[in-house]
Amino acid sequence: MQKVRLTFVKQGTAVFISHLDVLRSYARGLSRAGLRVRYTEGFNPQPYLVFSPPLSLGYASLCELCDFDLEQDLPVEQVAPRLAAVMPEGLRPVASAVPVRRLGELAAAAYRLELQLLPQAAPGAEGAVLACLSRPEIPLSKKSKRGQREVNLAALVKGLAVAQLSGGRLRLDCRLPVAGEEAVNPRCLLEVLARDLPERPVAEAGITRTGFYLRDGTAFS
Repeated sequence: MQKVRLTFVKQGTAVFISHLDVLRSYARGLSRAGLRVRYTEGFNPQPYLVFSPPLSLGYASLCELCDFDLEQDLPVEQVAPRLAAVMPEGLRPVASAVPVRRLGELAAAAYRLELQLLPQAAPGAEGAVLACLSRPEIPLSKKSKRGQREVNLAALVKGLAVAQLSGGRLRLDCRLPVAGEEAVNPRCLLEVLARDLPERPVAEAGITRTGFYLRDGTAFS
């Protein structure tokens, strides 16, 4: 039995597919590709697949992960091409390798937000957005399993960068926690901008997950 970590993208119309449907798509894809994997036990066995933290509906990703055990003699690097031949383009596998770390060690994810500004908000928007999200204290009411609680968003946002694009757009890159009570949805950044920069309204153009990180800030592999 060989452990496999698959990296795949979620793009195009596939961003509107739920996490459960992504799981079902890969279960069917593994069968169509003739890949024998370990199944769960019980009355209704299913492929034993472990995914990286789910994406919110409508978010794209360049780095989704899926772990499973392969029960046949096949080089690990050949798994992704075989799956890519049967999976839809929006859920395309891009690489397969032997896992180095457990998915449970994932602590943060990198996101890229492309924001479309209203015409009157574009001049000077880059500096204003960066200053707003770089404050030492950014109070935010965050919903958790234990109810609403107040957090300081500034302590959770890492690697913040803002760049002006053409056509009145901004690109915002950052890392946010994805594990436990500290997990933050990147949409929270948009909520802060709408609340604290009412004179610079933005419309969300797209959110893409671009990578995963360990708790110490090093890239996950």
